Amino acid sequence: ILEGLLSGERDRLLLRARVFNADDGQQSQNAMNDLYARWRYENRDGLETTLALGNSPSGGLFGSSWLGEIGLGRFETDWGGRISLLRSNVQQSILSMSGASAGTPDGDIVWGQVMSTGLSLNGYRSWDAWKAESSLRLAELRGRNVADNSMVELYANLLRPMEDHWSAGPELFATAYTNNLSQFTPGHGGYYSPQYLLRLGGLLRYASNMPKDSPGWHTRLQAGLGWQQAHEEAADYNPLTGEDPDYYKASTSRGLSGSAELELSYVTQKQWRVGLLLFAQESPSYSSFKGTLSASYRW
Repeated sequence: ILEGLLSGERDRLLLRARVFNADDGQQSQNAMNDLYARWRYENRDGLETTLALGNSPSGGLFGSSWLGEIGLGRFETDWGGRISLLRSNVQQSILSMSGASAGTPDGDIVWGQVMSTGLSLNGYRSWDAWKAESSLRLAELRGRNVADNSMVELYANLLRPMEDHWSAGPELFATAYTNNLSQFTPGHGGYYSPQYLLRLGGLLRYASNMPKDSPGWHTRLQAGLGWQQAHEEAADYNPLTGEDPDYYKASTSRGLSGSAELELSYVTQKQWRVGLLLFAQESPSYSSFKGTLSASYRW
């Protein structure tokens, strides 16, 4: 990953280029790449405008598709929020990110590359020794030769600062999808899409108290543990054609769910930033791991 950040008195331009290999346990793809540019401008009244444009990873079966954001926000010391219209690529698997193919008696089938288009709201509010954060997302999900879907997602936490830059408090996450398209057969999207998921637990967070671009080490650590219940309805082998109805049986899972995220970066005197991001999640119905190395330079 290579990033560049150009900052003016009231605006910031982020440029990012990625070249990477991907392996999701089902298939792998090499030499994928994408580009992303985001401009943010804050006027004298404190309103922040966001415009972004980029492409989903190229090198897949369908090539790349456009993505972007139009947003408006305001951020004060004790409150703030942003509303955005977003189009993004669902990158839970190679199928959802860039597509897959399979041979059949009638010829090859190619499907996948799911794009999410919708509305995002997020904000925060601080009072006394507490800080609340929340977000709401509504989206339509569509892919190439993939059944359509829609979703809603809600997140909230309430954190109280402790000593040495730590904070802790309760956390809530809930999401629901219209259709179960979690599988990898034709017509499915290859992304986790339960008809409901509810998780309630606790969150522990650490953030080093340093200005974002000051030279030295910057550390952010976040870990959560809670109780989760999720339900997936039965799904056809191919939800587009109705082939083999209820081939995938309905299921309900419940139990402990945990996640951990570590972001470590080093900023040099000449404004180079080298970073490492690790994320892992384990739950009764879904597991994931992600690792990212990045380098950026600020002009």
